[in-house]
Amino acid sequence: LGAHTFAAAEVCCWGSYHHNRWTGPVKATMAPRFRCWAEHLHRGIQSQRKAIVRVELVEAHYQDTYLFASRPFSVTCPASPVASPK
Repeated sequence: LGAHTFAAAEVCCWGSYHHNRWTGPVKATMAPRFRCWAEHLHRGIQSQRKAIVRVELVEAHYQDTYLFASRPFSVTCPASPVASPK
């Protein structure tokens, strides 16, 4: 993601919905994984102006992170970053 890399094992977990029923880890245990994933996405954004904001729209729901970024308009595409080691 951009020039940022991370191990999928940090954020992945098994689980799925079947007939509208969750089979997998207890949902409450997934909050740290989700926050870690959001932090990694934030680090991968190629912009000097970026923000990570947590807004609890649903009480006790862990998917509460929003990422924002902006950069000046350019008629040319930005150069692709070179991934650096962790």
